[in-house]
Amino acid sequence: MAKKYELSPVVISRWKREFIGNSKAAFESKGETEEESGKREKALYEKIGKLEMKLDLPSVSIGVAWHNQNKFCFCAR
Repeated sequence: MAKKYELSPVVISRWKREFIGNSKAAFESKGETEEESGKREKALYEKIGKLEMKLDLPSVSIGVAWHNQNKFCFCAR
């Protein structure tokens, strides 16, 4: 492996020793609880709703009028 990835065998041995010594930490779950995940999801859905409202608002309040010279202007609906 050292030759394949051009690393020192000493470095690979050290990494292996460190991993074996700390392998428990690599597989422990430190993620959110189900309650925290639910709160975060709810907040994100609320934000999505607010952003959708911001996007929809201009299309409702402003229309586009085409003139016969292929020019357009914005006008209130």
